[in-house]
Amino acid sequence: MTYQPAWKDINDGNPNGPPGPTTPLLSSGNSSSAVSFRESQDRGTRFSFSVFNLMNAIMGSGILGLAYAVSECGIALFIFLLIVVVLATIYSVNLLLEMCNMTGVMAYEDIGFVALKNPGKVLTAAIIMTQNIGSMSSYLFIIKTELPEVIETLSGQDWRTDLWYHDGTALVLMAMAFVILPLSCLPKIGFLSYTSSFSVISMTFFMIVVVVEKFRLPCPIPQPELNTTTAEPYYTEATQGWDSIKASSHDNSTCQPKYVTISVDTAYAIPTMTFSFVCHTAVIPIYKELSSPTKARMLGVSVTALLACFVLYFTTGIFGYLTFYENVNSELLLSYSQYPSPIPIISVVRLIVLIAIIFHLPVIHFPCRISLMMLMQMILPRMAPSRAYVIGIHVTSTLILLSTITFIALVVPDIRVIFGLFGATSSVCLMLFLPSLFYILIAPGALYSPRKIIPCVMFVSSFLILGVSLTTIIYGFVHPKK
Repeated sequence: MTYQPAWKDINDGNPNGPPGPTTPLLSSGNSSSAVSFRESQDRGTRFSFSVFNLMNAIMGSGILGLAYAVSECGIALFIFLLIVVVLATIYSVNLLLEMCNMTGVMAYEDIGFVALKNPGKVLTAAIIMTQNIGSMSSYLFIIKTELPEVIETLSGQDWRTDLWYHDGTALVLMAMAFVILPLSCLPKIGFLSYTSSFSVISMTFFMIVVVVEKFRLPCPIPQPELNTTTAEPYYTEATQGWDSIKASSHDNSTCQPKYVTISVDTAYAIPTMTFSFVCHTAVIPIYKELSSPTKARMLGVSVTALLACFVLYFTTGIFGYLTFYENVNSELLLSYSQYPSPIPIISVVRLIVLIAIIFHLPVIHFPCRISLMMLMQMILPRMAPSRAYVIGIHVTSTLILLSTITFIALVVPDIRVIFGLFGATSSVCLMLFLPSLFYILIAPGALYSPRKIIPCVMFVSSFLILGVSLTTIIYGFVHPKK
């Protein structure tokens, strides 16, 4: 993946001309970038590697919020909604691939140009950039909440102290200043390609640990015995495990599963799922480099990758919920902090996830910056593409994006806010609104023709989901007790 000047994305200086050679925006909602595991311009990418690339694009921070989604809508409703989201994702991907064959273009924003000219291209780029900002913000939020826990485990100190290196805000600013910012400023990030692979491996390991810990950890959450001489808690796990620790004040009623639940917080369920599954900006670039590229073959890649991620998401969400039930946190890893003593394997998972996030965030930032540079180039007066101009746009866009995601991560009180707001807006737009709208405009036939019935339903559904989710989330903020 190489850096390309912003003006390369603006139809080579002709705002009313045909789509120019845009740079594929490879990052998804949730979060990950599709980086080729093995690229070959001559042979193309094999089917199996293309599946892995798309899984890279799908897997992200959303996996940490699905257990909370189960608790807020119940097991049965969660399974139903998750299946609906997966089927909607597969169908919308099919629409994108069909439009690629119709138009001959191989970039999401170029499809927008064919449908609505420059406004469509700008709208698509802006929504992709917004989705990537949400994904990066969720990563920074995880750093803010999880890094103090890792330092507590490594140092043996309680992170709830006034020490600066136990402060999540300070740690986020340090990680941004000394790691993320330098990596994000680089014009090329090919050496970070392997972090995408590491991200999928770490999420798979996380799923396995969640399943294992469900059968090992007790419910209700135990509390430590109190030492009668020092009035301090002590643990006696050596011989009897968790059974030697007193049960908490929670009664057993908190450990009963719920199958259908409707509340204000249920509004976060569908946005969290769409945030987790959106991968549409990666589908077209992977299609372009697929060996023997056909629509049927790429659809097979998409279905295989989505079903594999469905299994990971479903398993993590259900078993995470069945570990904590109504006490599950909106960020699943934080739920394990409710136990009185550190859980070694969870500490390992936290460290692995943090490493994957810190080094993968610049990979997501790279295509997001290209999108912002394209928009800036279209808005700013036309200038000759001098070296100083390129560097100025490059640095300015980098600082704008990183400042924005840092502000969001530090201000929002709960990661479900990020999942809810970005999932209900940019994720729904990328998954439902834009594919259906562009297909209705591009595909031949009348609006009421059979081939456009489902896209029309998707188009209307995108407004319903966006409106209902945002309205309910905002209502929850205004009336938290209800």
